[in-house]
Amino acid sequence: MKNRPQIVAIESSFPDGVQKWVSYLPNNMVYPERALTNNIQYKVVILFIVDKEGHVFSPEIAQSLEYAADHEAVRLIVKSPSLAPAMQDGKN
Repeated sequence: MKNRPQIVAIESSFPDGVQKWVSYLPNNMVYPERALTNNIQYKVVILFIVDKEGHVFSPEIAQSLEYAADHEAVRLIVKSPSLAPAMQDGKN
């Protein structure tokens, strides 16, 4: 059997769990003016890397809506508190 890439045993996560993440997003988001004016709700998908210290870097828009919404989504991710880094075989 060929060697397979290792699968991350524990994914990175927001400090204090998903409920805090769900609370962090709306409490820190600055909704783009155009979206507010036109009552637009949106979803932007961002891919990013979490380093060993839990800092987010290399954010990349995977699903875009429009510039202001994309910019705000990236800002939210980059400015978030440090995440718990992923672990594999007991290592970050």
